[in-house]
Amino acid sequence: MRGLSDFRLGLESQIGRPTDSRPFVCEGSPLACQVLIVGTNPATRMDEVDWWDFWSDDYGFNKSAWSDEYAKVRNRVSPTRQRIGWVLEEAQPIRCLETNVDPTEAQRPPPSMDGTVLDYLLARVAPLLVIAHGDKAIKHLQARRREWDLWCVPHFASRRGRWSEAKAKRLGAAVRSLLCPL
Repeated sequence: MRGLSDFRLGLESQIGRPTDSRPFVCEGSPLACQVLIVGTNPATRMDEVDWWDFWSDDYGFNKSAWSDEYAKVRNRVSPTRQRIGWVLEEAQPIRCLETNVDPTEAQRPPPSMDGTVLDYLLARVAPLLVIAHGDKAIKHLQARRREWDLWCVPHFASRRGRWSEAKAKRLGAAVRSLLCPL
């Protein structure tokens, strides 16, 4: 699939190959995603896992296989990942891509990379809606010229956000309602 091959080449120029960076996760083609969910940076390091092992130019990203590896590394689902899961569950059939302002695991990227992967994703995926969770993601995205709606919410792991399952599912339902009106 030429579109995914071109997408991969552009992403490789940003993050290199192999990489323990996590530029995004989604199931299948990122180019089919209508929504980006953007946080600050991945909380869980996956140093022994090459993100590219889950990529195929024919399919895109295999989030299911990646999630299995994540579970081995993490031993449990993080609060953020759990809440995003509830949002995604309720937003179906809307396709969502999860990413961060900083693609590296719990470390500061070189200044030249800060936000550039996200900017690449915004340009190539061309989402209709971006959900920014957390102060850094909100600040980064509010400063961008945008051709997409921006919803700013408290970080999914934040106590001040008080993200219950019901609240996260209401957010997912609002996404579905916006992009799949009856």
